[in-house]
Amino acid sequence: MTSDQIKTMHTFEARVRQLMQAYEMLNRNVAALKVENAELKADLARHKAQVEMLEHNYAVLKTVRMLEISDQDVKATRQKFTQLIKDIDKCLALLDV
Repeated sequence: MTSDQIKTMHTFEARVRQLMQAYEMLNRNVAALKVENAELKADLARHKAQVEMLEHNYAVLKTVRMLEISDQDVKATRQKFTQLIKDIDKCLALLDV
């Protein structure tokens, strides 16, 4: 082999080593990105579950608040009926006199 051929071969070997190092680095990056992707997917699943739970809790809270309002309305209505019955009793008592 001539010195030019030897020089060319060394240059070729150096470039092959560089390519192999770049390939290994990219493989490590891909592996790290896959791990990060899996972690993000797990976080997303946890957050979706949390959102579903919060939506359910919100629906329950809305229902409870509607029932609370209904209970208050029932109490107010009972008081009105009680007052009306007292008024009717007074009127009847006046008629009996």
